[in-house]
Amino acid sequence: MKAKSTWGPEVKVGIFVLVALLLLAYMSLKVGRFATIGWRAGKTYYAPFASVSGLVLNGQVEVAGVEVGRIKDITLKDHQAQVELLLQPDLELRQDAQATIRTKGMLGEKFIELHPGTAAAAPLEAGGTITDTQSAVEFDEVLRRVPSVLKDIQPILSDVRAISQSLQRVIGTAEGEASLKEMLDNFQAASKSLSQIAKDLEQGRGTLGKLLKEDQLYRQVQGTMTELESAIANLNRFSTRLAQGQGTLGKLANDDRLYDQAQQAINRLNRVAQKIDHGEGTLGKLVNDQSLYDETQKAVKNVNQAMEGIKEQTPITVLGTIGATVLR
Repeated sequence: MKAKSTWGPEVKVGIFVLVALLLLAYMSLKVGRFATIGWRAGKTYYAPFASVSGLVLNGQVEVAGVEVGRIKDITLKDHQAQVELLLQPDLELRQDAQATIRTKGMLGEKFIELHPGTAAAAPLEAGGTITDTQSAVEFDEVLRRVPSVLKDIQPILSDVRAISQSLQRVIGTAEGEASLKEMLDNFQAASKSLSQIAKDLEQGRGTLGKLLKEDQLYRQVQGTMTELESAIANLNRFSTRLAQGQGTLGKLANDDRLYDQAQQAINRLNRVAQKIDHGEGTLGKLVNDQSLYDETQKAVKNVNQAMEGIKEQTPITVLGTIGATVLR
């Protein structure tokens, strides 16, 4: 007969559990040793946060979802949490780098997400501080803000309730129903009118419809626009010639000598007019001396009388001349 084994099922299970625990402890030590000792030659940076609730030592630091470092230490400095980061040696940060505390999933562990910065910014040397940081939004903080949000929403809800009650009072009566029916009828009539207008426009009825549909009006408008453009072009050419002093009007507008000559002529006319007005010269005396005017009037009358006498004696003289000729 074979000897019975002295190890029962309980002993075997216990040995299995013990070995599993030893393996788990060994793997944890290996991973932790790799994380802390494997990057011992890495670069250290600091990041201040208003709150680091949920962050733990040896927590992950990621860039674009890729692990690039670990949380080496968390201390309190100037009433803020100072987080020491151990990053890969080949990772370069800039002065405008950003650090944000994130959560993996809804209830996952916290980690720090880094944005290395832009190429335009100066490099951030090892041992430097990342100043642009943002803490994670905590669930209890959200709960604390809920009452204030509800307080702000309460007036809006009250207004909505008041409007609803007013509409109910208006529509709930017979008069309200009649008014609502009339409003709907008016809206329906307006819709039909708009539909008819659109139909008329589509079929080219009315002035606006003809403008939209008939090519003749379009050609007329186009011709008018062409003529207008031609007139504007002529006006532009005229103004250009005028500005360049071309032509008579251009010379008058731009030649200072012509202006001076015209001004001199006007001044002379003014002086002549002043002399006439003051009675200077023959023309001035004729205009202003009343006695000379009277004598001129008398002379004109005498000339007229002499002309009348000549007219009366002319037939007698002609007859005498004819008679003398016959008697010869």
